[in-house]
Amino acid sequence: MLSLTVENQKKFNFRVAGVIIHEDHICLHRGLKDEFWSLPGGRVEWNEDTRDAIIREMKEELTIEVEIQRLLWVVEDFFKVNDELLHELGFYYLLDPSKSIFKIEETFDKKSFVSLDERGVAFLYQWFPLEDLEKTDLYPYFLRESLNQLPTRIQQKIAYSDHAYHTY
Repeated sequence: MLSLTVENQKKFNFRVAGVIIHEDHICLHRGLKDEFWSLPGGRVEWNEDTRDAIIREMKEELTIEVEIQRLLWVVEDFFKVNDELLHELGFYYLLDPSKSIFKIEETFDKKSFVSLDERGVAFLYQWFPLEDLEKTDLYPYFLRESLNQLPTRIQQKIAYSDHAYHTY
């Protein structure tokens, strides 16, 4: 996992995230103690490319096999959690989970489920209607609008904790 802490309360993360859409719903997750939602994914490991990382993360956390459709966003995210300043570089991929459609249908019927990551940390996964994302406590903030209008080309997003963001 690529995560670097500098000067105690400053952290850099290199992360991948997956966009999984099924029947106009999207799969989001949050730590059981967290109050906000994000796209499922995780940190890239040393000497691992982001495409391999997102496939590995989906196997580890959701026990599903996915195919990458395309890269949607490269995101520089600046935010604060529990007095810790974070600078995160993320690669956000649109994924096709059809190889695991039975698993997707099973979780979709339940609406939510809990899964452990590789560290044993529990995450709640839940399917949200795309039309409700603007009311959802979802971060980075730009996803609330952008997931309803996926880009046709790769976009760079720079996101800040005050909800401001820039698209390039």
